[in-house]
Formats: sequence, C-alpha cells, structure tokens
Amino acid sequence: MATIFTLPLIINSFGILSLLSVPANLLFIPLVEFIIVPTGLISFMLFNISSSASLYIIELNNHLINILYACRAFLI
Repeated sequence: MATIFTLPLIINSFGILSLLSVPANLLFIPLVEFIIVPTGLISFMLFNISSSASLYIIELNNHLINILYACRAFLI
C-alpha cells in the first residue's frame, strides 16, 4: 500500500519506478512485521528470565534476517 500511495512522489523524485518494489514489499513486510520483530521482542523480554533461552531466539531471529538478506540479494 505504501508504494501505491507514494507512487507519484517516487516517480517525481527518482524519475523511475522499479517493477520489483511491489513484490519485494509483499515478501519483506510480512516477514519483518509478523516474524522478525515479534521474535526480537520475545527475546528481549525473555532475557531477564533466562539469557540462554533468549540466545536461542536471537539465533532464530538471526537466521530469519539472513533469509531476508538472501531474498533481497536475489531481487537486486
């Protein structure tokens, strides 16, 4: 939705619009919003209770971020 609403501004500022912006947003935004941010918050809250358990969640989040970077590299 953000790409659609900012489309005139993007075209005016950069002179072009990437055709990959909409599919990239459809892939990246749910991954970040529903998986990466919540796991980061859970690991932050769990750290005071058990730092070793928090470490496992941080590692999971790290793998998810690496997947995000791999997808981004594929699109670029």
